[in-house]
Order: sequence, then structure tokens, then C-alpha cells
Amino acid sequence: MLLKTKQIVAATKAAQDLAQANMPGVAAFKMRRNLKAMEAILVPYEEVRVRLVKAYGAADNDGNYSITDPQAIKCFNAELITILEHEQEVDIQQILVSDLDNAIINPSALIAADFLIKE
Repeated sequence: MLLKTKQIVAATKAAQDLAQANMPGVAAFKMRRNLKAMEAILVPYEEVRVRLVKAYGAADNDGNYSITDPQAIKCFNAELITILEHEQEVDIQQILVSDLDNAIINPSALIAADFLIKE
């Protein structure tokens, strides 16, 4: 499935919540595989995001980085947007909505993770 990085970032918490739902074995297996596929995108995304914060920001006395310079913020945002808009093929196996029959799921989680579910 072709997804933008921002879709994966936005759906991560919802996917983790869905993985906690009581569902049949095959659906639970698919959900675990989906989380691993998403993680394969999220880990390098987070590594690059942190590297960019360090490149454009400055460390405080505690070693925490922040970006305060307006021009640096602009450059950081431009690079981050490029990464978030990047499309990649992700091995997602959709779960049937009927497999979530008895699950109590927040509607916003369903919206964020809509690509994980099919009717």
C-alpha cells in the first residue's frame, strides 16, 4: 500500500490501540504485522527528525535541543515536510471491520488508521 510518512506517523497511536482490541487470531496477526511494517518507517523517520533538530537547533544546559532561530525553524520545517510527504510502499494487510465487532475503539483512532481497515 502506498502511504505518506505523515499518514504512518498520525496512525501510530491508533494502530497501537487497535492492536489491543479483542479480535480473531488472523486479524490480530495482521495487526501485529502492520505495526512492524509501520515501525520500519517510524524508526528511521524519528532518527532523521532528531538529527534535523540537532542540526538546526542548539542544546541547553541539560543537553536538550530546541530550534529558536526563525530562519532555522523555516529550514527545519521545509525538510520535515518533505519527509512527511514522502510516499513509500508499506506492506499493510487490512483488517475486516467485522473482526472489530466487539471492540471499543475511539472514533478518532478509526479515522487516523482508516487505511488499516476494510469493510
